[in-house]
Amino acid sequence: MAKCIHCDYPYASSSKCTNCGSDNPTGSSLGKGGGVIGILVLIFIIYAIENNSGDKKNDNSSSTKDKKETSTKKEKERTSESNDNRIEEKVEEKVEENTKEKVEEEVKVSTNDKIQDSGSATAKSSTAYFYATADINTRSSKYIVKGQDVKFLRKNGDFIYVNFTYQNYFTEGWMLISDFENFRNDQLN
Repeated sequence: MAKCIHCDYPYASSSKCTNCGSDNPTGSSLGKGGGVIGILVLIFIIYAIENNSGDKKNDNSSSTKDKKETSTKKEKERTSESNDNRIEEKVEEKVEENTKEKVEEEVKVSTNDKIQDSGSATAKSSTAYFYATADINTRSSKYIVKGQDVKFLRKNGDFIYVNFTYQNYFTEGWMLISDFENFRNDQLN
Protein backbone atom coordinates (compact mmCIF):
# COMPACT_ATOMS: atom_id res chain seq x y z
CA MET A 1 0.00 0.00 0.00
CA ALA A 2 1.01 3.56 -0.59
CA LYS A 3 -0.11 7.04 0.34
CA CYS A 4 -2.26 9.18 -1.92
CA ILE A 5 -0.06 11.87 -3.51
CA HIS A 6 -2.93 14.39 -3.34
CA CYS A 7 -4.10 14.05 0.28
CA ASP A 8 -1.48 11.79 1.95
CA TYR A 9 -4.16 9.26 2.84
CA PRO A 10 -2.46 5.97 3.79
CA TYR A 11 -3.27 2.66 2.16
CA ALA A 12 -4.66 4.13 -1.05
CA SER A 13 -5.02 1.57 -3.80
CA SER A 14 -3.50 2.29 -7.20
CA SER A 15 -6.88 2.73 -8.87
CA LYS A 16 -8.73 5.25 -6.66
CA CYS A 17 -8.24 7.08 -3.32
CA THR A 18 -11.12 6.43 -0.93
CA ASN A 19 -10.40 9.68 0.94
CA CYS A 20 -10.19 12.38 -1.84
CA GLY A 21 -11.51 10.41 -4.83
CA SER A 22 -8.41 10.88 -6.97
CA ASP A 23 -8.30 8.49 -9.96
CA ASN A 24 -4.49 8.27 -9.80
CA PRO A 25 -3.52 8.46 -6.10
CA THR A 26 -0.14 6.77 -6.45
CA GLY A 27 1.16 8.97 -9.26
CA SER A 28 1.86 6.17 -11.71
CA SER A 29 1.73 6.72 -15.45
CA LEU A 30 1.32 10.49 -16.09
CA GLY A 31 0.35 11.42 -12.55
CA LYS A 32 2.28 13.96 -10.47
CA GLY A 33 5.60 14.54 -12.20
CA GLY A 34 4.69 12.46 -15.23
CA GLY A 35 3.01 15.44 -16.92
CA VAL A 36 6.11 17.53 -16.44
CA ILE A 37 8.24 14.94 -18.19
CA GLY A 38 5.80 14.84 -21.09
CA ILE A 39 5.92 18.63 -21.44
CA LEU A 40 9.72 18.63 -21.37
CA VAL A 41 9.83 15.96 -24.08
CA LEU A 42 7.43 18.02 -26.21
CA ILE A 43 9.55 21.19 -25.77
CA PHE A 44 12.68 19.22 -26.73
CA ILE A 45 11.03 17.92 -29.90
CA ILE A 46 9.88 21.40 -30.94
CA TYR A 47 13.35 22.80 -30.29
CA ALA A 48 14.98 20.06 -32.36
CA ILE A 49 12.59 20.62 -35.27
CA GLU A 50 13.20 24.38 -35.28
CA ASN A 51 16.99 23.97 -35.22
CA ASN A 52 16.97 21.40 -38.04
CA SER A 53 14.81 23.58 -40.28
CA GLY A 54 17.03 26.58 -39.53
CA ASP A 55 20.13 24.61 -40.55
CA LYS A 56 18.52 23.62 -43.85
CA LYS A 57 17.66 27.23 -44.58
CA ASN A 58 21.25 28.30 -43.96
CA ASP A 59 22.63 25.43 -46.07
CA ASN A 60 20.29 26.03 -48.99
CA SER A 61 20.68 29.76 -49.31
CA SER A 62 23.85 31.80 -49.08
CA SER A 63 21.86 34.75 -50.41
CA THR A 64 20.07 34.99 -47.06
CA LYS A 65 23.44 35.62 -45.42
CA ASP A 66 24.27 38.20 -48.11
CA LYS A 67 20.92 39.89 -47.56
CA LYS A 68 21.57 40.05 -43.83
CA GLU A 69 25.03 41.57 -44.40
CA THR A 70 23.59 44.09 -46.87
CA SER A 71 20.84 44.94 -44.42
CA THR A 72 23.39 45.41 -41.65
CA LYS A 73 25.51 47.68 -43.88
CA LYS A 74 22.46 49.75 -44.80
CA GLU A 75 21.48 50.06 -41.14
CA LYS A 76 25.00 51.23 -40.27
CA GLU A 77 24.84 53.78 -43.09
CA ARG A 78 21.46 55.02 -41.86
CA THR A 79 22.79 55.25 -38.31
CA SER A 80 25.87 57.13 -39.57
CA GLU A 81 23.67 59.51 -41.59
CA SER A 82 21.43 60.00 -38.57
CA ASN A 83 24.45 60.79 -36.39
CA ASP A 84 25.75 63.21 -39.04
CA ASN A 85 22.36 64.93 -39.13
CA ARG A 86 22.34 65.24 -35.34
CA ILE A 87 25.83 66.71 -35.38
CA GLU A 88 24.83 69.19 -38.10
CA GLU A 89 21.75 70.18 -36.06
CA LYS A 90 23.89 70.73 -32.96
CA VAL A 91 26.37 72.82 -34.95
CA GLU A 92 23.50 74.91 -36.38
CA GLU A 93 22.05 75.38 -32.88
CA LYS A 94 25.44 76.48 -31.55
CA VAL A 95 25.90 78.92 -34.45
CA GLU A 96 22.40 80.31 -33.82
CA GLU A 97 23.15 80.68 -30.08
CA ASN A 98 26.45 82.44 -30.77
CA THR A 99 24.82 84.69 -33.36
CA LYS A 100 22.01 85.52 -30.94
CA GLU A 101 24.52 86.30 -28.18
CA LYS A 102 26.51 88.56 -30.53
CA VAL A 103 23.36 90.41 -31.63
CA GLU A 104 22.28 90.85 -28.00
CA GLU A 105 25.75 92.14 -27.15
CA GLU A 106 25.67 94.57 -30.11
CA VAL A 107 22.23 95.82 -29.06
CA LYS A 108 23.49 96.23 -25.50
CA VAL A 109 26.54 98.16 -26.67
CA SER A 110 24.50 100.35 -29.00
CA THR A 111 21.99 101.02 -26.21
CA ASN A 112 24.82 101.94 -23.84
CA ASP A 113 26.26 104.27 -26.47
CA LYS A 114 22.93 106.05 -26.97
CA ILE A 115 22.36 106.69 -23.27
CA GLN A 116 23.27 110.22 -22.28
CA ASP A 117 25.09 110.95 -19.07
CA SER A 118 21.85 111.88 -17.32
CA GLY A 119 18.11 111.45 -17.73
CA SER A 120 15.41 109.03 -16.63
CA ALA A 121 14.51 105.43 -17.41
CA THR A 122 11.87 102.81 -16.59
CA ALA A 123 12.65 99.43 -15.00
CA LYS A 124 11.92 96.52 -17.37
CA SER A 125 13.11 93.71 -15.06
CA SER A 126 10.75 92.28 -12.48
CA THR A 127 13.40 93.15 -9.87
CA ALA A 128 16.19 95.63 -10.65
CA TYR A 129 18.78 95.60 -7.86
CA PHE A 130 20.98 98.39 -6.53
CA TYR A 131 24.76 97.90 -6.35
CA ALA A 132 27.24 99.53 -3.95
CA THR A 133 29.68 100.18 -6.82
CA ALA A 134 29.60 99.73 -10.58
CA ASP A 135 30.56 96.09 -10.05
CA ILE A 136 28.29 93.04 -10.47
CA ASN A 137 29.71 91.51 -7.26
CA THR A 138 28.43 94.34 -5.00
CA ARG A 139 24.66 93.75 -5.27
CA SER A 140 22.60 94.95 -2.31
CA SER A 141 19.23 93.75 -1.08
CA LYS A 142 17.53 96.96 -2.25
CA TYR A 143 15.63 96.83 -5.52
CA ILE A 144 12.86 98.40 -7.59
CA VAL A 145 10.21 96.62 -9.62
CA LYS A 146 9.14 96.64 -13.24
CA GLY A 147 7.54 99.90 -14.39
CA GLN A 148 9.12 102.16 -11.76
CA ASP A 149 11.05 105.22 -13.00
CA VAL A 150 14.47 106.37 -11.86
CA LYS A 151 16.58 109.45 -12.54
CA PHE A 152 20.14 108.65 -13.47
CA LEU A 153 23.04 111.04 -13.05
CA ARG A 154 25.92 109.28 -14.81
CA LYS A 155 26.91 105.97 -16.34
CA ASN A 156 29.93 103.73 -15.94
CA GLY A 157 30.20 100.76 -18.34
CA ASP A 158 27.10 98.59 -17.88
CA PHE A 159 25.89 100.62 -14.88
CA ILE A 160 24.04 103.88 -14.25
CA TYR A 161 24.05 105.83 -11.00
CA VAL A 162 20.42 106.54 -10.07
CA ASN A 163 18.24 108.45 -7.64
CA PHE A 164 14.96 106.78 -6.72
CA THR A 165 12.17 108.17 -4.56
CA TYR A 166 9.13 106.15 -3.51
CA GLN A 167 6.61 107.28 -0.86
CA ASN A 168 9.06 109.76 0.65
CA TYR A 169 11.89 107.20 0.77
CA PHE A 170 15.02 108.19 -1.14
CA THR A 171 17.55 105.62 -2.42
CA GLU A 172 20.54 106.08 -4.67
CA GLY A 173 23.16 103.75 -6.07
CA TRP A 174 24.39 101.90 -9.12
CA MET A 175 22.03 99.77 -11.21
CA LEU A 176 22.49 97.67 -14.34
CA ILE A 177 21.60 99.43 -17.59
CA SER A 178 20.18 96.13 -18.91
CA ASP A 179 17.40 96.29 -16.25
CA PHE A 180 15.97 99.47 -17.86
CA GLU A 181 14.21 100.70 -20.98
CA ASN A 182 12.68 103.94 -22.27
CA PHE A 183 15.74 106.05 -21.61
CA ARG A 184 14.80 109.71 -21.72
CA ASN A 185 17.14 112.64 -21.64
CA ASP A 186 15.02 114.74 -19.32
CA GLN A 187 16.32 117.85 -17.65
CA LEU A 188 17.09 117.00 -14.03
CA ASN A 189 15.55 119.33 -11.45
